[in-house]
Amino acid sequence: MKKIYQYFLQNQKLSYFDELKAKSYIVSLLIGLLVVLLIVLSNVLAPSANSKMGIISGLSLGVIAAVHFVILKQFGFKIAGNSLSLSLMITISISVLIVSKEIHVIYKYVQGFYTMLAVLTMSVLFSNKKVLVFNALLIFVVSTRVFMFGLDNFPKDVLIIRGGYFSFLSGVIVITNIIFFSIRYTELAIIKASEDAQIKEKQNVQLNNMFRLVADISEQLQVQTLKITESTAGLSNNANEHAAGLEEISATLEEITESVSANADYTNKTAQSVKRTSEFSRQNKEAINKTLEAINQVNSRIGLIQDIANKTSMLSINASIEAARAGEFGKGFSVVANEIRKLSDKSRAGAEEIELLLEETMHVSDVALSNVLSINKDIEEIEVAVQNISTANAEQKLSIDQINLSVLQLNQGSQDNANQAHKINDTLVSIKHHAAKLKAQLA
Repeated sequence: MKKIYQYFLQNQKLSYFDELKAKSYIVSLLIGLLVVLLIVLSNVLAPSANSKMGIISGLSLGVIAAVHFVILKQFGFKIAGNSLSLSLMITISISVLIVSKEIHVIYKYVQGFYTMLAVLTMSVLFSNKKVLVFNALLIFVVSTRVFMFGLDNFPKDVLIIRGGYFSFLSGVIVITNIIFFSIRYTELAIIKASEDAQIKEKQNVQLNNMFRLVADISEQLQVQTLKITESTAGLSNNANEHAAGLEEISATLEEITESVSANADYTNKTAQSVKRTSEFSRQNKEAINKTLEAINQVNSRIGLIQDIANKTSMLSINASIEAARAGEFGKGFSVVANEIRKLSDKSRAGAEEIELLLEETMHVSDVALSNVLSINKDIEEIEVAVQNISTANAEQKLSIDQINLSVLQLNQGSQDNANQAHKINDTLVSIKHHAAKLKAQLA
């Protein structure tokens, strides 16, 4: 059967419901051919007064079924279904309208009318509402014609004929109404289902697009996550390298700080030594000044000694002169005068030597004082320089301490960045895992 369905329906665009009806159509035609064969055989094997008409009707139905297989193949199910319904109804109507006095109208009621009802009922599957209404009107016309013929030719069976007619018409009306609204509601349901299907198809398309978008985003997320992972790995390595470098810098700064502190200590000690040296120089200056003053005082005293020596010499000369005048009585006094003169000469000579020594000492003291003043000036300059160096060392130490603190903060920040990079890397690995899982689920 699948090959038969595929042969007749392969090029037709049908909805699911129409496809089911088309398959029922094919099955009905096949069953119709089988029924036609049975009708023909029954009329041939068991002939009766109505056998000829039955054979003609059966063969006609067989031809109609065969023709409508071709119509189904060439023009599609909807045209074939309406055509089959009309053809069967017209054929049966013609057969029913062939009446004669030899054949009682009851046979028409039993065979033709119920066959027409069967074809009418079949309209719910194969025909539209217009064909249904046309077939109902055709049944009304044909049944009325047979009813009128029965009233005229079979007066004895008027009650049966009338009862059968009105019962048949009532059934036709009820069946037509049921079939009409069934087709109507079925069409509305199909339209609604088609609209829902289109909406769902549109939603499915949107959902598929969304899935594809999510899949693309997931794939891009995986790619970006991989890139970010590589970047964070590099960032982590760089942060670790920076932290190591900062630790080295910090260690170097600590050494520099220790060196600067030692230099500051040495500078302070040097400043203190310079202060002590300056004090010693000032004291030396004062001592030299006092020495010069003492030398000047000694020099003045030497002048007094020289003056005394000169006066003593003059007195000794006068005493010698007077001793010479005294003669013998003045010899002893002359000896004393000579000794006094010798002593005066020695005193003058010693005073002159002392004066020379004092002059030399004063010259040396002046040179020493000049040197001490120059040294004192240099020491003062050195003291100022040492003080400036000490201040610069203190400022340098403060700056290095601040730099060291900043480096420690940078080191801590680099370590925090490295830790954050590790955490981000772990998070990205988790995101990559979930993205791959989502991509697998969407696939």
